[in-house]
Amino acid sequence: MFFRDYQEIPELDHYEREGLDDEANFDDINLEERKAAERELDERDRELDTLRRRLPTALNIFDDSDQELDDLQRDFLRRQRERAQALEYGLDEIEEEEGKEEEEDERFLDASEARGKLHVWIKEPRTIRWIRKIFKKFLMNFQENGEFVYVNKVHDMCSNNKQSLEVHYGHISNSVETLAMWIGFEPAIILPYLNNVAFEVANHFFAGYENIQTEVYVRIRDLPIKDKLRDLRKDNLNHLVRVEGVITRRSQVFSQLKKVYYECQRCGEMKGPILFHNNEPVKLGACTICQSNGPFSIDRENTVYR
Repeated sequence: MFFRDYQEIPELDHYEREGLDDEANFDDINLEERKAAERELDERDRELDTLRRRLPTALNIFDDSDQELDDLQRDFLRRQRERAQALEYGLDEIEEEEGKEEEEDERFLDASEARGKLHVWIKEPRTIRWIRKIFKKFLMNFQENGEFVYVNKVHDMCSNNKQSLEVHYGHISNSVETLAMWIGFEPAIILPYLNNVAFEVANHFFAGYENIQTEVYVRIRDLPIKDKLRDLRKDNLNHLVRVEGVITRRSQVFSQLKKVYYECQRCGEMKGPILFHNNEPVKLGACTICQSNGPFSIDRENTVYR
């Protein structure tokens, strides 16, 4: 059937003369003149490319139509407002630190899937670096109605000496879908990374905040799917879930180990600090003094809990 595309159609197989250059209007040029003209055009293209790289996107070269100039002016004014607001909050310093490696990491990571098992993939150094960068970028740049939502939330949190930062799941999902998916599947691994980023951002805006709070906790709220307690199954284990119910009884709150020191019961030698992550078991090994394998007991005076 594609042969029909090549059949002659007399009423269509012609061109209008209007708009075509008339060869009679041009004089023949010799080879040297042609080469000189091509060199001039190449030089002009190089200058334009250099100009485009130096100017922000809002100032790129456009055709001089009235509509495009109006769009250019509006875009430029919008960027000026965002720039002024960014300077007010001191965002530039953080963004400059991330510029060089971010593009490379974006190419490294697939937008929708992990290579291999997810709980292994998100522990790789390069993946962790991407998670930290993309979440910091989200906190610093997410806007609603022209306001930096999470920059304001960080300011409110620090002004009240608090350490919980509520983040809407829908905001993350709309901005970085991959990160939102990973938070849902592996919250115990991902959330400590997000906590560290939020703590860094808090200390950026409030120098010395680490002397008030030792950690910031990111609280994910408004998960779109609400499960019933009776519907929870083993597939929900270790995943982020949202349930609704009435508390009828509660037990004692048990502290979680964060930074642990151990004491050898044979010689009294101290081992630590050992950092606990995701409740993973710790292998102590042999004592460096008496070379025994313990027993070891927790030094509760120096151990840090959360």
